[in-house]
Amino acid sequence: MDLTPAKKILAPFKGYKVYAGFSGGADSTAMLMVLHTLTAELSLELHAVHFEHGLRGQASLDDAAWCEDFCKSHLIPFTGITLEVLSFRHPGENIEAAARRLRIQQWVKMLAGHEKSVVALGHHAGDRIENMFIRLCRGSNISGLTAMRTRGIIHGITLIRPLLHYHKDELTTYLWENEICDWRTDSSNLDSTIARNFLRHEIIPRIKNQLPHAEKGLLLAAETIQLDADFIEQAAMESFKIIRGSAYAPLAFWTSLHPAVSHRVLRLWLSEKCGRDMIPDSCLGMRFNEAVRKFQGETMLIPVNSEIAIRISGSDCSVISNSDLKQDTVFEIPWHWTKCALDFKQGRLTAQTVSADEKQKYCDESVDLDTAVFDASGIPDILNVTDRRDGDRMTPFGSESPAKLKKLITDRKLSAVQKDNLPVVRIPDGDILWVPGVRRSNAAPVTENSNGIVILRWELCQEPEWESASAML
Repeated sequence: MDLTPAKKILAPFKGYKVYAGFSGGADSTAMLMVLHTLTAELSLELHAVHFEHGLRGQASLDDAAWCEDFCKSHLIPFTGITLEVLSFRHPGENIEAAARRLRIQQWVKMLAGHEKSVVALGHHAGDRIENMFIRLCRGSNISGLTAMRTRGIIHGITLIRPLLHYHKDELTTYLWENEICDWRTDSSNLDSTIARNFLRHEIIPRIKNQLPHAEKGLLLAAETIQLDADFIEQAAMESFKIIRGSAYAPLAFWTSLHPAVSHRVLRLWLSEKCGRDMIPDSCLGMRFNEAVRKFQGETMLIPVNSEIAIRISGSDCSVISNSDLKQDTVFEIPWHWTKCALDFKQGRLTAQTVSADEKQKYCDESVDLDTAVFDASGIPDILNVTDRRDGDRMTPFGSESPAKLKKLITDRKLSAVQKDNLPVVRIPDGDILWVPGVRRSNAAPVTENSNGIVILRWELCQEPEWESASAML
C-alpha cells in the first residue's frame, strides 16, 4: 500500500506526539502500523490508547488485553482506559452518545497542556461515505456533509484521520502484507438496527451493486463539496472578523449576510462568547435570521442553551448569560415541527409523522415518558416551547379534569438535570400539549379514525460528535 497519502496528512505534525485511538479492529490496527512505520521518518512519538467501555462483558475485556499485547509485541507505548459508560451515563442519554462524550473527556484530559500533540483516528474512505449519508438524512449543510475531514479541531484538540483516502480492502491487504492476520471484531458492528451499520451492510452495498461507479463518484463528490464548504467557511471567517471581540453585533451586519454565511458566523460568534465550540442547529439559525430581519424595536430574547441567550435590542445583538436575566423572564420559542428539530436548553425536540396504517401501535398514552403521539389533524404546524410558568395546569391524557403541572412533575420524581431542562410544549393559545418526562395532555388523541400520526420525542443533547467539528475553527 502506498503510504504517500497518509504521509501528506501527517507531514505538518512532524515531531509531534500522536495519540492513536486503538480499538483492535482492522482499521485502527492498520492505522497504528502505518504510524509505527512512519515514526522514524516523521520524528513522531507514537502512543496507542484503548478505551474499554464495559458494555460487552468478557469480550470487551479480551479486546483490551489483545490490544495491550499487540502494542507490547511491537514496542508501542500503550494506555488502556476503562470508561464505565453505564455508570456515568446522563439521564436520557443513549449509550453511544455517552461513550463518545466520555472518550472526548479523556482525550481533552490527556492532551491538556501539550501543544505539539494530536489525536489520530482510523476512519477510512468507506466511513466518509457512510457519514455523508447519515448527515444528508439529518438535513446537514455542506459543512456537515463533509465534516469527516483529514484534519479538524474539537475542544481545542487537533484531530487527524491519516487513512481517509484509503479503502477498507486496501487496509486489510496492508495488514496481511505485514503478516498481521489477526485483529478484533466488535459484534455490535454487525447490528443493523444502528444507523451506520444499516447503511454499511444493507444500503451502500446495494447502491454499489446497482451503480458500480457509485463509490468513486461519492468520494469525488465529498472532495468537491468540501471545496465549496471551505470557500463559504472562509467567507464566514472574514465576515466574523468585523464583530470579533465586540460586545455588540449590529442588526445591519447580520441582515447584510447571505443565510449560508450568517449561520456559520453565528457559530463563530457564539463560540467566542462561550469560550468553546458552539454548533447552532438549523432551527436556532432559522429563528435568529427571522428575528433580526423582522425586528420591530421591542427587546427580544432567543435562548441558545441553559447557559446563554441572544438579546436583540435597539439596533444591536448581544450574548448574555441566562443567570443575568430576571427570574420572571419567559422564553417562548416557535417550533416549526414539520420543518426541523428544536434545541431547548440542553435537550432536543424532534417530530416524526407516521401513516395511518401504523396507528394501532400508538393508541396508548405514549411509547415512553420522553415520547408522545398525537392525531396529526389536531396539531398546528407551529407549536410554542417554553419554560414552566407559575400556575401552569394541564389536563392529562385519560383525564377530564386539569391538574397542577407542579404536582405532576413532583409525582414523576425527576432528577435535578431533568427538571432544569424541562420544556413545556404548548399550542398557540397557551394550553399545554405535552411535557416530556411528565405527561401528555388529552388533546388530539390517536383513534381508529386518525388519518395520520405525529410522534414527538425529547432527548437530552450530548457533546458534539467528533465528526461534528469542522476545520473552520
